[in-house]
Amino acid sequence: MRLLLVEDDDHVAAALSAILSRHGFDVVHARNGEEALQALLPAEAPPFGVVLLDLGLPDQDGYEVCGKIRKRGSIPVIMVTARADVRSRIHGLNLGATTT
Repeated sequence: MRLLLVEDDDHVAAALSAILSRHGFDVVHARNGEEALQALLPAEAPPFGVVLLDLGLPDQDGYEVCGKIRKRGSIPVIMVTARADVRSRIHGLNLGATTT
């Protein structure tokens, strides 16, 4: 399955990519929201099966990116974040994501 990893920290992205690749995922790494949205445009490559989305991106808030992804389709989005407050989790769920 193709997986879009949206993470601005290259060290975190490298570790996640290595683990996910070992488990059979074809990982594509986007470093910011704009790269993520561009990667999701229709292309000749197979579609992504899931998006792992960091909320703390340098160019856009992860919630904003999630909302834009939702407007394009129903691809599953899992928010990966250090934010643990209930309000952040509820907001992510309302946008159609799963939070971890």
